[in-house]
Amino acid sequence: MSYFERFKWSPARSKAGDRHQPLGEIHDRVSDRHAYPGSQKRHYCVYLPVNYSPDKALPLVMVLHGCQQDHRDIQLISEFDCLADRHNFIVVYPFVTHYTDMRARNCWGWWRPEHIKPGAGEVEDLWQIVEAVAAEFAVNRRRIHIAGLSSGGGMAVAALTVHAGRFASGAVVAGVPYGENVGAVALPYAAMRRFRPVDTTVALMERARQNDRTPAPICIVHSHDDGAVDIQAGKNLRDSWIKYFGAGKKLSKRVKCRSAHGITCTHTRYRKRFGGSVVETIFLSGPGHGWYGGAPGQFSYPSAPRISDLIWAFFAGHRLEPAAAGLA
Repeated sequence: MSYFERFKWSPARSKAGDRHQPLGEIHDRVSDRHAYPGSQKRHYCVYLPVNYSPDKALPLVMVLHGCQQDHRDIQLISEFDCLADRHNFIVVYPFVTHYTDMRARNCWGWWRPEHIKPGAGEVEDLWQIVEAVAAEFAVNRRRIHIAGLSSGGGMAVAALTVHAGRFASGAVVAGVPYGENVGAVALPYAAMRRFRPVDTTVALMERARQNDRTPAPICIVHSHDDGAVDIQAGKNLRDSWIKYFGAGKKLSKRVKCRSAHGITCTHTRYRKRFGGSVVETIFLSGPGHGWYGGAPGQFSYPSAPRISDLIWAFFAGHRLEPAAAGLA
């Protein structure tokens, strides 16, 4: 199905002259429930860029929606489809679809141990979706990346942690560290929220990865003015990643960025390894909780710097070593 048929795209829905209308195809798919604990049937859609050819293996970017959203919401506001047309990569948008426990609508279970441990639950379902897409379409195994917003960001962290050597890199927007407790974000007043110590997070990562230190480069995006998930979550995620992967706190580069509407951000890169940064942070000032610089929609701040572009630039600089990707 074409993009125009799915979304009935019109000039009124485009926000800026430098954004083109996606011209590729969308394919709806369903991943069936698997035999391991916690698995559920999941809907997802795949965006193939306009120049897709089965003869050429392309990078794959998985993008996870946040709470109170579905996969179509994040597809629209993130505008990764536009980037996919421009840079020739495949995008897959999973939908949480089913969950049997109590949680806010459409949240991924980033705080539930049964969904973030190896070989089980939602984090394993996500990898099985990657495998299904790679079996149907031409995917470059060395260039599989994952990004997510809010609860989807927390689940992206879990996927990067658990699936050692599978994702080339990841990006987390307004997310939380691995294994964080739900009280860090769910309690009504900021003064009541408590984050786990960084050393506790590192210990949880060690257990989940069986102490595997294969680099999992990460780009962390967070706003100082996020009222739903405090900026401390982004800082703790940064520090846990630096401590676990041994990047140290040696600063590689720090640059200021600003949108046309005056919203600022600081983009910091930490020590480079294997041709790319182990950790990068993009900390903004001004907007609240949501996706920054994309199309209008719920949990979207179009006037902010365009983080989808920055995230793709980060992904483009990282790929797995051939041996890690299972290639000769």
